Formats: sequence, C-alpha cells, structure tokens
Amino acid sequence: MTEKITRINSSVGNIEKITRQNSSDAEEFASSSQEMNAQAEQMMAFIGELATLAGGNGRG
Repeated sequence: MTEKITRINSSVGNIEKITRQNSSDAEEFASSSQEMNAQAEQMMAFIGELATLAGGNGRG
C-alpha cells in the first residue's frame, strides 16, 4: 500500500511539473506571437511606404 501511495505521489509530482512547464511555454509562445505580430505590422508599413515611393517617382 505504501509503495502505491509513493508511486501516486511521484506521478502527481510529475504531472505538476509538466503542467508548470506547459504554462511557461504557453506564456513564451504568446509573447513571441505578439512580437511577431508587431514586426509584421512594421513590415506592412515599410512595404506601403516603399510602394508609395516607387509609384510616385517612377510613374508620375
């Protein structure tokens, strides 16, 4: 009986460890996603400026 309880406690500890790691990973992924979104918005602004410059200077 004691051995079974020890194994259950160990398993619960492992589950808690994995849960904490998953939570940490999710936060990191969310942060990375926000950063990538900001970079994509910047890139779109740069592309818009480039298109304006190219259209205004080359076809006027």
